[in-house]
Amino acid sequence: MINPNIGRPNVGLIYRSARVYRLTMRILERGEDTQRLKVIAEAIEPGSAVVDLCCGDAKLAPLVLAKGCTYRGLDINPAFVRWGERKHVDVRQWDANTMEIPTADVICMLSSLYQFIPHDGSLVAEMLRKARKLAVVSEPIRNWASSDSATLRRASRLLTHVDGRVFDDRHSESTLQALLRNLSAEARVVRLRRELVLFLVPPARPPDEVATSTREGLPER
Repeated sequence: MINPNIGRPNVGLIYRSARVYRLTMRILERGEDTQRLKVIAEAIEPGSAVVDLCCGDAKLAPLVLAKGCTYRGLDINPAFVRWGERKHVDVRQWDANTMEIPTADVICMLSSLYQFIPHDGSLVAEMLRKARKLAVVSEPIRNWASSDSATLRRASRLLTHVDGRVFDDRHSESTLQALLRNLSAEARVVRLRRELVLFLVPPARPPDEVATSTREGLPER
């Protein structure tokens, strides 16, 4: 049953409907989203517990569910929560500013890290702290917001603001590499046409911390 108490947020045009968002991403990414999701899903072990931060329309879900994984998508946007409910996918409303990242085997954030600049490094460090096996960050390095065209930059501001906030800063390959250098993690980087995908293995933990992390996670509905 769809929750009628979930309201409409102050978001850009492409975030007001999961269908509009999916169509827009399909046009902008020209098939690269399929390649990115395949690369990410292949890196996730079968049977893993997967948490997808800022999950949007939860396109990663079918790929990991097919591998026997569990999936929980988290997003601040009620439109995406309702989409998940309609598709029978576990998507929950989540605000990174006020709520913790739950513990999971794999924690992902796809194409959303720019929204947390200048605190993006701290967020990724927390993802590593809560991930038992792997943290995955996929981030665009070519986009409208960093275009030489003033028209495209204005369009980006209109279309992609979230919770009333606009995002003028975007990542480049050099800023993502700088972020990696400040993390205590083994990293593998996959370069796509317009994105970098970072696979981060968290450092080994003491046995008592590992035991505690296995009991943590999101509460049941």
